[in-house]
Amino acid sequence: MFAAGIDAAERYDYRDDEFRTVYAWLRDPALASFEPGTYPIEGSHSVAYVQEYDTREADEGRFETHDHFFDVHYVIEGRERVYLCKRDGLVLYERDDDTDLSLYDNPALDGGLLLEAGSLVVVAPEDAHKPRCSAEPGHREHVRKVVVKVPV
Repeated sequence: MFAAGIDAAERYDYRDDEFRTVYAWLRDPALASFEPGTYPIEGSHSVAYVQEYDTREADEGRFETHDHFFDVHYVIEGRERVYLCKRDGLVLYERDDDTDLSLYDNPALDGGLLLEAGSLVVVAPEDAHKPRCSAEPGHREHVRKVVVKVPV
């Protein structure tokens, strides 16, 4: 699965060598046994973060963006809903330059994108995203996921 605004889709090559290396790394069956932590991806400039958590309700947390990285969200186990929107027009809540993380007040939510085991979404710097949301309201699930930071 791939989701992006048309401007970002035309601006970036989501099949260049960097992305191909990331996709190959995500296909490795051993990934299912990785402990939560940080993993540099050999042969690339990207870094993977293996995470485990319980999802939250959609009204919890904030939308986020990154100026210097694409986010590749890949679900290993479980399900979550990721909300996506353009970052233009969002109200900035907080910015941390050290971690390249901007958080925003929440706009109105629509249905979001359901990520299940084996699916991914690539989020460009122009797009805001709100991950870790419950697939179904009122039903929190345990998720094992990888977020790969791919440099712009």
